Amino acid sequence: VSEIRRMLEERLIRSNKENIDNLITNHQLYAKERGNLRKNK
Repeated sequence: VSEIRRMLEERLIRSNKENIDNLITNHQLYAKERGNLRKNK
């Protein structure tokens, strides 16, 4: 996430505040789900 924020701040990729918030939220959900999958193995 920090690398994505850096790229956005340096204008390497275009975005808006809503897109950034969605990206962070989706990443957090993905990481949580992935952690749950590992525990169940």
